[in-house]
Amino acid sequence: MNKQQEVYLIHFDMPYVAQSGKGKKTAQHYCGMSVRVDERMEDHRTGQGNPLMRAVSRKGIPWRPVWSIPGGHALELAFKRTHKLAKYCPVCNPSYQEYIDRLRYKLEHGDEKFL
Repeated sequence: MNKQQEVYLIHFDMPYVAQSGKGKKTAQHYCGMSVRVDERMEDHRTGQGNPLMRAVSRKGIPWRPVWSIPGGHALELAFKRTHKLAKYCPVCNPSYQEYIDRLRYKLEHGDEKFL
């Protein structure tokens, strides 16, 4: 049986701040995709997997998954390309579902200007 891919969003309870050669960068969300979201959350909790989530774990920043929805790599990339994940976060934005629906509609209808 093939498991369905899911896209998920994680909210950091405080911003992660990193210095790089290009200046200071901050993040308060992480968007990922998996066919095993529960196991992937455990990977993140133990500091494995994505470099951002490893760094957040090392700094002891509390975080929580806020949603997961059916979708694959194209949907994950569409979320990431917005560079505005707070818009899709129920902790940060009570109207988040409207924005998720809009993004999915644009993705399904090939809105190249948006993507």
